[in-house]
Amino acid sequence: MTEWIAVIFSLISVWLTTKKNILCWPVGIIGIIYYSILFYQNRDWSNFILQFIFVIQSIYGWKNWKISKSLDVTSLETYGRFSIGIASIVVFLCFFIINSIFSGNFTELDALTASFSIFGMFLLSKSKIEAWIFWILADIIYIYLFFSQQLYLSSILYFIFLILAIYGHFNWNKIKRKAYD
Repeated sequence: MTEWIAVIFSLISVWLTTKKNILCWPVGIIGIIYYSILFYQNRDWSNFILQFIFVIQSIYGWKNWKISKSLDVTSLETYGRFSIGIASIVVFLCFFIINSIFSGNFTELDALTASFSIFGMFLLSKSKIEAWIFWILADIIYIYLFFSQQLYLSSILYFIFLILAIYGHFNWNKIKRKAYD
């Protein structure tokens, strides 16, 4: 039942995000809470820790979208891309070490998805188009990870997330182009 609740609320949240609907944040927090329980039960430490980071990022994103009241979608500048790239490597290494110390499952892939997810969520909160690239990469790996752990429902969910991330990327590009027309 925990996985079902996590899946339903997460799916609704991502769909709302592709539409740039502010309700994506509170709906997502419910999914995050239930996924934290699921990851704890499966000793998936990077993703368990990631859920706490997601709650903080979701609150920040909710506040940021509410304050800006803007549907503007922008791209990172060159320096921003470089900074995010370096930070992603550092975060990956931190999660890799945590997974190694606590004997987590799928140490490298788990750390990689955690890093991609953190920066995907951060960039979503800033309405940056590159967020969807991080989510596309993370979703591809998550599909495999969940399937390998026999979390078939979550594997299917992340396949749907992959489709939504591709759609979100195209839709946000359309929003961005309209802003510059």
